[in-house]
Amino acid sequence: KDLEAETLKANTFASSFIENLGDGKFKLHALPRQCQVSPVNDLLVDDFDGDGSPEVLLVGNDFSAEANYGKFDALTGLLLKIKDNGFEVVPSRVSGFYVPGQSNHISGMTDNKGAKLVVAGQNNDKVKVFKVQ
Repeated sequence: KDLEAETLKANTFASSFIENLGDGKFKLHALPRQCQVSPVNDLLVDDFDGDGSPEVLLVGNDFSAEANYGKFDALTGLLLKIKDNGFEVVPSRVSGFYVPGQSNHISGMTDNKGAKLVVAGQNNDKVKVFKVQ
C-alpha cells in the first residue's frame, strides 16, 4: 500500500469553523485567540441573551495528555456573540458560564416550567447546569 497516499495531514490545529460559501466552496476561519488556549470539545448555538441573534457557548479542556505535557485546562467556558465582523468574546467572569473541568459535551434543554437550561458535563466532576436568563 502507498502509505503516503493514505496518510492524512493537518494544516492547522486551531479551533475553527467552516463557512459554506455555496457552490461547493468553503472557507476556514480560526476562532478568536481566547478559544485557542485549550481544546474546544463541544459547542451549543442558541439565543442565550434573548436579543434575537444566536450566540455560541464553548466547552473544552483535556486532562488526558501525557504527564510531561500537563493538563490543557485554560478554557473555563466561553460565550461568543456573533457579529458581522467575527465574534465578541464574553469571558466566564462576565457571562457567568463557568465550566473549568474537562467538558466533552454541552446540551440545551427545557425544565418542567419552560425555563431554558444549559447542561455541561465534566469528566470525574459535577455536572454544571445553567439557567438561561
